[in-house]
Amino acid sequence: MDFFYSPIPVRNKDERPHYPSTTLWVDHHSGFIWTFLLSSCDNYREEMLKHTLELIEEKNSIPAEIWTKKDETFELFKPISEKLGIKLEKKKRLQSLEQARIHMHKVLGQA
Repeated sequence: MDFFYSPIPVRNKDERPHYPSTTLWVDHHSGFIWTFLLSSCDNYREEMLKHTLELIEEKNSIPAEIWTKKDETFELFKPISEKLGIKLEKKKRLQSLEQARIHMHKVLGQA
């Protein structure tokens, strides 16, 4: 799992447009997208953590490993992974996540 900024700006009533943070949770082996999250720039970290815990609870399953690319995400998930016994790894490349991101951009007409 990791996050990036959406290629499409969003705008709430009477606000300036902004590019929300997009988080994807993708199964590395199958490429299956478990879920995604659009977050405001202000609180994406808290929303990522909350959404991850909700996904774990909803599936009633704790992942054996979480892979991420960014230092920021790795540091953010360290405490949760330690408490839940999840192996946390930082990878140079997350091929399945990158393919899902490319597909998302194509669907949104941005590729």
